Order: sequence, then structure tokens, then C-alpha cells
Amino acid sequence: MLFNLLGEEKQLRLHLEKRIDLLQNELWSTQQGVTQVYHNGEIHNQTLEQQTNSIAVLEKQYNELQGKYNSLQLKFYELGNNFTALQNNADQIENELSSVKSLQSVADLKTILNIRNDTKHMEDLLQQTTSKLDVLTTDANARKQDFVALLMKADTTEHRLYQTEKNLENTTLTFRVSIANP
Repeated sequence: MLFNLLGEEKQLRLHLEKRIDLLQNELWSTQQGVTQVYHNGEIHNQTLEQQTNSIAVLEKQYNELQGKYNSLQLKFYELGNNFTALQNNADQIENELSSVKSLQSVADLKTILNIRNDTKHMEDLLQQTTSKLDVLTTDANARKQDFVALLMKADTTEHRLYQTEKNLENTTLTFRVSIANP
């Protein structure tokens, strides 16, 4: 009977040691899981911070582009007004040239040639103004495209930030559930 009790005690001790080893392994696995979730949370926090900084940079760039766009728009309107004034001057010179063509004297012909030269010069200036106006229009259109691209990038970044936040919440919830239900 004593031998039976000793044998039974030995079996129970072995069983208890196996159970302790199993519990230690489970504790070690749980600690590794907690450490991994903690590190993942840190990584997600860093990602969220980086994305927040990226959004701030994009907003600043957007505001700068908006200012440049408004400035270009004002210059465009100024060039349009200058173009109209030049066109009016050219029309006036053409009218004066038409009335002077009927003059017969040499002095009058010299004046006509001078007016003709002035008209040519004004036409050249008008052409240059038109070219500058075209360049400004093209530049304004490019800034519009830049603005649209920045807006799309900001939307994409916000969407990714939202997805990352949801993933972090799901990971945290899964971690809490796994801790609560060992």
C-alpha cells in the first residue's frame, strides 16, 4: 500500500510537472504575443504620425499653390486689359494711317512712313503680349492640374490613414479578446 501511494505520488508529480511546463510555454507564448502587439502598435503609431505630418505638408503646399494660382489669375487679367489697350491703339493708328495715305507731299510721306513703322512696332508688341498671355494661360492650367493632383493625393492619404487606424483598432481588439480569453 505504501508502494502504491509512492507510485501514485510519483505519477501525480510527473503529471504536475508536465502541466507546469505546459503553463510556462503558454505564458511565454502570451508574452511574445503581447510584445508583438505592442511593437505593432508602436509601428502603427509612427505610421499615423508620419501620415499626419504628410497631410500637414500637403495642406501647406495646397495653400501655396492656391496663392500662386490667384496671383497668376490677376496677372492674366492685367495682360488681357493691356492687350485690349494695345489693340485699341493699333486700330487708332490704322485709322490715322488710312487718312494720311491721301497726302501727296514728301514731308507727309515721311510722316506716313513713321506712322507705319510705329504701327509695325505696336503689332510686334501686341504679338509679344499675346505670346505672354498664352504662356500665362498654360501655366495657370498646369497649376490647376497640380492642385487637383495634390487634392487627390490628400484624399488617398486620408483614406490610407483611416484604413491604418481601423487595422490598429482591430489588432487592439483582437489582442484584448485574446488576453481576456486565454
